[in-house]
Amino acid sequence: MISEILKNETRKQHTDIESTVDIMEHTQSKEKYESLLKAFYGFYRPVEKSFIEYKDQFKKLGLDLEPHLKTRLLEHDLKEMNVDLDSIKIRPDHKFSSLGEAMGCFYVLEGSTLGGQVIFKSLKKNGIKTGESEICFHNPYGAETMKNWLAFKTSLDSTPASENDALLESAKETFTELNKWLAKQLNILSRKSE
Repeated sequence: MISEILKNETRKQHTDIESTVDIMEHTQSKEKYESLLKAFYGFYRPVEKSFIEYKDQFKKLGLDLEPHLKTRLLEHDLKEMNVDLDSIKIRPDHKFSSLGEAMGCFYVLEGSTLGGQVIFKSLKKNGIKTGESEICFHNPYGAETMKNWLAFKTSLDSTPASENDALLESAKETFTELNKWLAKQLNILSRKSE
C-alpha cells in the first residue's frame, strides 16, 4: 500500500523538519504561535489553491477536498489574533503536473493533523486560544482526527499505482520545501547543511 511506503520513504524528510523547527517552542507564547501560523499560512495558501484543479479526481478516490483545506482555518486563527493577512509573506503559486504530485503533497499536509493534536494540547495548556471554538488549524477535526486520517489513507491507497513514483517524490519534496520555508520565515538556522 502506498500509504505505508510513503510513511517509510519520507521518514528522513519528516525527521528533518522536526530537527529544524521546534514546533512545541512556538506554543509557549502567543507571539511565537502567531509567527508559526503566519509561516504556515504563507505555505498552505498557494499550495491548497492548486489542489482545487484536482478536486474531481480526488472525489473519484473518495476524498471530498473542501473539508480538508486548512487555509480557511489559518485565516480564522490569524484574524482572531488581529493579524492583517495582507501583511503575510506568501510563497509563489504552486502547480502540480499530475494527480500523484497533488496527492503526495496532500499526504504531507493532511498528515500534519496527527501532530496537530499534540500541538493543540500544548496550546490549551499554555492558555493560547484563537477564538471561542476548539476547531482551529492545529485541531481541524477535533475528536474525528483519527477517523479522518484513516479515511484519507483509504483514498490515498486508491490512487492508481501509475502515480506512485510522482506521489512519493512530491511528498519528499513537500517535506523539504516546508522545512526550508518554515526555517526561513521563522529565522531558524538549519542544523543540517543543505
